Amino acid sequence: MGSEPAFLTDVLAEFKDEDGCRTISVVDRLELWEQEESPINNISAEGPIASGEYVDIGSFAEIFKRAEKKLGGCSSIDGSEQVNLIAIAATNQARDLIAASRTFKLVDPEENGMIKVQPTEVEAKQIRSRRKRKSLKRILGELQTRDSVERAVSGDLG
Repeated sequence: MGSEPAFLTDVLAEFKDEDGCRTISVVDRLELWEQEESPINNISAEGPIASGEYVDIGSFAEIFKRAEKKLGGCSSIDGSEQVNLIAIAATNQARDLIAASRTFKLVDPEENGMIKVQPTEVEAKQIRSRRKRKSLKRILGELQTRDSVERAVSGDLG
């Protein structure tokens, strides 16, 4: 990305199972609404990221709960085999959006009921081509009008 600061615009979670895929925006920290007296501050992971810094988007359990709330109580991980997280940001040096994605395999619950999350690759995949970055704008526009889309958006990003 370079030394310039970036602005995190969204984090998408794609839940894939044998029947298909559902993509949901999980950037808003919905769990903080219930915990804080004044949830106005830090309710979203959306915002500026200085060079060398990071944004805490929460644990996998929190991400799964956010997705479940957006789906109206339907569990996002029931039957899901993997989740792909896509972080989307804007920078001053890029005219379009930039993004990176990383896929995680969801292993059946252990005896304690906890689902094991395993990365499927060592590094995140960067989305760099102009065509794919333009697709990001279209995808974000789609997700602004509804809580989820019933397909994998990562196919558009390659």
